[in-house]
Amino acid sequence: MAAMSAAGSGKSQSAEASAGSPTVASRVPFNQLAGLLERVSRLRGHKEKLGPIKEFMATWRQLHTELHGPEPLPQQPQQQQDSFYPAMRLLLPLSDRARPAYGIKEFMLAKIYIEILCLGRDSPEAKKLLNYKNPGQSAATTGDFAATAYFILQHRCPRQGALTVQQVNNHLTAMSAANAANKRDEVKRQLFALIKQTTALEQKWLIRIVLRDIRAGVSEKTVLSAFHPDAEALYDVTQSLEKVCTSLHYPGVRLHEIGVALNTPFRPMLGEAASVLQLGELFAGRPFLLEVKFDGERMQLHKSGSGYRYWSRSGLEWTATYGAAPDGPGNLTPHVASAFLPGVDNCILDGEMMGFNLETNTMGSKAQDFDIKRVSVRGYVPCFVVFDLILLNGRVLTDRPLVERKRILDNQVLAPVPGRLLISEWSLASTQAEAVEKFNAAIESREEGLMAKLADSVYSVASRKAGWFKLKPEFVGGLVDDVDCVIVGGYFGSGHRAGMCSHFLCALPDVGEDDVGAAGGGEDDDGDAGASVKYLSFCKVGSGYSKQTLFEYNMKMAQHWQRFDKRSPPEAFRLADGQRERPDVWIDPSNSFVVQVRASEIVASDAYATGYTLRFPRVVGFREDKTCRQATSVAQLTALRLRSQGKLARSVLPVGGNRDDNDCEDNEDGAAASSTTSPPGRKRQRRAPVARAAAARPQVGSQFVGVSAAADTAGFLTGCELMVLNGLEAAPKAELERRVLAAGGRVVQNPGRATRCVVAHSVNARARNLIASGRHDVATADWLLASLEAGRLLPLTRQFVHFARPATLAKEERAASAAVGSHDEFGDSYTKPVTPQALGELLDKTHCGQSTSGTAAADDYADDDEVEAEWPTELLPDDVGLPLAGCTVYLDCCLLIGERPLKSPSNHLKNRPQGTSK
Repeated sequence: MAAMSAAGSGKSQSAEASAGSPTVASRVPFNQLAGLLERVSRLRGHKEKLGPIKEFMATWRQLHTELHGPEPLPQQPQQQQDSFYPAMRLLLPLSDRARPAYGIKEFMLAKIYIEILCLGRDSPEAKKLLNYKNPGQSAATTGDFAATAYFILQHRCPRQGALTVQQVNNHLTAMSAANAANKRDEVKRQLFALIKQTTALEQKWLIRIVLRDIRAGVSEKTVLSAFHPDAEALYDVTQSLEKVCTSLHYPGVRLHEIGVALNTPFRPMLGEAASVLQLGELFAGRPFLLEVKFDGERMQLHKSGSGYRYWSRSGLEWTATYGAAPDGPGNLTPHVASAFLPGVDNCILDGEMMGFNLETNTMGSKAQDFDIKRVSVRGYVPCFVVFDLILLNGRVLTDRPLVERKRILDNQVLAPVPGRLLISEWSLASTQAEAVEKFNAAIESREEGLMAKLADSVYSVASRKAGWFKLKPEFVGGLVDDVDCVIVGGYFGSGHRAGMCSHFLCALPDVGEDDVGAAGGGEDDDGDAGASVKYLSFCKVGSGYSKQTLFEYNMKMAQHWQRFDKRSPPEAFRLADGQRERPDVWIDPSNSFVVQVRASEIVASDAYATGYTLRFPRVVGFREDKTCRQATSVAQLTALRLRSQGKLARSVLPVGGNRDDNDCEDNEDGAAASSTTSPPGRKRQRRAPVARAAAARPQVGSQFVGVSAAADTAGFLTGCELMVLNGLEAAPKAELERRVLAAGGRVVQNPGRATRCVVAHSVNARARNLIASGRHDVATADWLLASLEAGRLLPLTRQFVHFARPATLAKEERAASAAVGSHDEFGDSYTKPVTPQALGELLDKTHCGQSTSGTAAADDYADDDEVEAEWPTELLPDDVGLPLAGCTVYLDCCLLIGERPLKSPSNHLKNRPQGTSK
């Protein structure tokens, strides 16, 4: 990047610059920062993006040197204050904790732009801004408000920007302050000042800064690592971009010790999702701690003498709510200050802020309708449950083993105050059976789950893979009741999901319990009868499926989507009062799909017509085998809610931990590998957080319960790995997978190098992608059934494959050559009788001369391989010439007289008779 040009006019100088104290930010035009972001967003690859960012930072430092000198001088406070922070907070707006929210989202920005630009409400430009997510716009702007605004602004804004980085920051700070003071007019005034003095490109990036979503393809880690090798580590323990930029201005100066500090928020250590059935392998015999997983707000308390400060997990301070001093305002500190033992001058406590109900003497949870961070509501008061000690009397304890920190916390820090300040109870364990016993107790007590922590683990700031695991019932197959919901609405996505519905509104049929079967609908329900049933909105889901599955079902529902008109809402389903959670588009339930949704519990909500919704919902499969009438009814939902006080966990594990490990979920989110058409949604690499005796055993879904351990190690499929994509009506996917396991085989949900082949009865979108990749053979379900009945793997002959790799074909041809004459060219056996279904497939393959490999037989006659017909001219009558000599004749073997012929470059015969015509 070329050297930064200083903003020369007096209007471009900040107040500091005009006062004689220039800063780098007051000299750098904002258009250079916007240009950097635009350039980086267009590049592909981490290294390619990193280069311009480092170059910009180096140029900034060079200008800093020109202003303040080459060496840090402690006697010059201006040099210490002038740092890269003004630019850093614009590059990473989401990480800037110092500037409060602007209170502006896309819809509000759209209305402000319509007003400022004097656009008609029904003008094309206004509609583009208001409906930026709707498909139909250009692919480059769909779902991207900033790009849509740029398209509209590019002919309405000045060609040259007049603001510096410092001035942009001043306007943004004024906007956030005005929003905090609820001065909406001042927010619009500041935004108008920015619009008047910035180009369309600058506004594109200003909008993304205001929305705190840069979308330049660079992460916080990338930007911080480009600035300084220690920047990320320092930010983790300070959560302050300003402190990072002022402390690490010189890249050659390294911090020898980076640790937590009193009155400075840090990113807490987190737990990794796991199944209780994995603990034996995760900990490999090492001792671990078990304690209840509390369902509250993660909070850290810093005590310094008589001063108290509170920070949330995201680094937001809540001291004003809980209280800064024992004798001051606050709903917690005045009640707990006396609980600290004599000799405790300062400390840092990590824990969970819960809600305690003084009337019932019970603990609440986030699922209940109250916010514990606010002043006392509905009889609840804040109760801080402490589970870790980070610092005590100036001594940082993060490098000490967890069990040691726990014992110090229990004996040397505080005396619990009932209902206000508690210490989490814990127990030491070393076997999976002990964990299962505690886990069952937690389920029966309606707790959220357990935390399992390596006993000798140190406190790793901001780490999720350092020996802590969260165990929930929904992470174990068969322990949680899933809810079958009907998709009735869609919400347009943005980013990589732009141009299609990324989230779905789900509803439940409001029918009496006698009208449906015991398992979500009777077997004889008529799917077309969905229109006669009223459906009530229930939940909104947007995770659990891959982008490929999302695209596939968007295409299936595309022709049935209808625009939602709030003035004339559909009668097929009912929303909550005020049309809350109304979708962008809707679909009649009879034309929709049933989705299997997994969640942790059912919670009250006035945003949905049922009066309830799911907490942490995610889709685990699209149930094409069910009609809309067979979805979970409102009556069945009520029964589920009353049975377990809203919790969806319905059973416990055997204390011995001998329940089939296949019940445990295979992916990080706990999405079941059940008999659905949907593969696991989100994919993320996982590394072993602690030493393990062996790699975790692959696990499968709950449909495999009942397959004995002995069956996994014996049978003709031992050592054979298969993927069953879909099955037949008489032998569905789940049944085929169960039989493969019973024969000693291994079933996977995503094919790998060891996968023998993919089995599919019908070729859907995923099967087509696998065929296109050319990496795996795709066999028919008939092949698997025939192999299971024969008790051996049958050859992948042409009648049994949708696609076969060249190596497979060559292998089978060699095998066929050993038994000459066993099959004809279309794969039909000379000796074995053909089944009716196989006969139909053979006829399909031979139709129009098409061979079983899926290519036309006429392909053998390519354009450069001519067929010469030897015509003996002496047999022709004297009065017959050769009028077609030298002509190319197209012969359609399937053409009927009177039909329009099909044009095909491969179906031709070049007629070149010998001799000459008379």
